[in-house]
Amino acid sequence: MRKLLMSTAGILLILATTTHPATARERGRPQPKPAPTSVATLAPSVSRTAGDCTTVRAQLPELARAAQPGKASVSCIEPTKSSAGRTQKPGPTPRLEPFPDWCNDAPGSWVFDYETGREWVCSYADMTLNVINLNTGAVIGQIHFDQYAFEFTSSSSPTFGYQIMLDMYGGWGTIGGTLAQGSATCTGACTVSSSDFPPQAVTLTNSPDGESYHRSTATTRGSVGAATVTWSYFFTNPTWTAPSTPVTITPPATRCDHNLPGNNTVAGCIIRDIAPMLYYSISGPYEELAWHVLAAQDSGLAGSHPAYGLSHPAPLNRLIDAAQQDANYRRACPSSYPRPAGLSCDEYPFQSSRQGASTGGGPGRTFDGCQVPLPAGTGPSGYSACMIDDDDNSNGGSALNSFYIDQRMLNSDAFYVWITP
Repeated sequence: MRKLLMSTAGILLILATTTHPATARERGRPQPKPAPTSVATLAPSVSRTAGDCTTVRAQLPELARAAQPGKASVSCIEPTKSSAGRTQKPGPTPRLEPFPDWCNDAPGSWVFDYETGREWVCSYADMTLNVINLNTGAVIGQIHFDQYAFEFTSSSSPTFGYQIMLDMYGGWGTIGGTLAQGSATCTGACTVSSSDFPPQAVTLTNSPDGESYHRSTATTRGSVGAATVTWSYFFTNPTWTAPSTPVTITPPATRCDHNLPGNNTVAGCIIRDIAPMLYYSISGPYEELAWHVLAAQDSGLAGSHPAYGLSHPAPLNRLIDAAQQDANYRRACPSSYPRPAGLSCDEYPFQSSRQGASTGGGPGRTFDGCQVPLPAGTGPSGYSACMIDDDDNSNGGSALNSFYIDQRMLNSDAFYVWITP
């Protein structure tokens, strides 16, 4: 794919059907697959407490001796052991921004959706607060609640936010008067602009929530910085000897920068460890390019997502260096290759990836109908070249560059390419 001027094309590239003949399609490549509809798991979601319920129980005699009159219980929080028989509630409706519909699709993990790319990450966990009698050790009350945590960034702003909500769905015993509250901190290249989680009643009809905003300090030209936000919350009740053990929730790291090639006019932030997805469609405006990418991935070259089911799934990694990009293209598509009228040479993996023909190494390959003097080949090592419609090649390259900007792809950042119907 040749170096091109930037365009404003979005990430989803399914726009219209090309009017040019799809010579690559005639080669009978494997069928493309619809874009994934489920969320992707990024990392385990860990809710840490200062002391678990076993620790609290071991301290009961000491806590009982120090208890003030009228305070005969203590509390602790742990993941819910069983949700059997729980009463399902409608989705949460916080006073803040609505949580994504997909937030609770993978309990216990930080998840994201390829449609929102690297800007959002969310987690859900089923938790239980136990109220324990200081003198007998018996559990005298429980609050069962869903814990939601949601971080949202913007690729065009150095400010990012974080929401938390505790949605009670069941409980029993001596739990009346329980309040929840919390606060947020930020470490790394960031400051806390605001943190709002005041004491709120925990009931079946009220879901305590909090919101914080943070600003990156990586805002000077050329800067890149990582930030880690942590929310901490706890419960209080007038009958307890002390507040509950606090729970802390930390999402994957946020990366902000003012160092994006091709768009270094604004700082922005993304979730660092998300490998985003670039979509091309065989019925869209770059159909010959899409068929070439699919043929190359089917032959074993990198770039396909594991869910696509091809033989060697692996991400591509962005390459920034212009001289290395040029070397990749010259090796894959030397000027000695004849260019038939209306066609131009397309290379895969992209010249702007570390897996390109020169930086990635390995032998070249091609496919029937590509009009390139290379042999067929398979396996993860090497590259492919194919003569495709010139407009498909040019416009598809512009869409790739727009993808890099939209997702704030810095050097070596990983990404996948998915070919849709």
